[in-house]
Amino acid sequence: MPAPRKYPQELRERAVRMVFEVRRQTGGAPGAIARVADQLGVHREALRGWVRQADLNALAARLNNRPRKCLGYRTPAQCVP
Repeated sequence: MPAPRKYPQELRERAVRMVFEVRRQTGGAPGAIARVADQLGVHREALRGWVRQADLNALAARLNNRPRKCLGYRTPAQCVP
């Protein structure tokens, strides 16, 4: 039986949205994750992992919506504009 999750899914989603908002407001200045983690009382490394996964999910969604001509590239990153 897997261990129960420490943070509810709603808190995770809210924290990731807040990090993206802070990054947008500050122009991507460092410290957004630490600031939001301290505000919400979550561990910084946990939040960093959630944000990283959200970034990867967004990239995957963009790549999946690309035309099929991108399949000729060696890596997906070469296809992203």
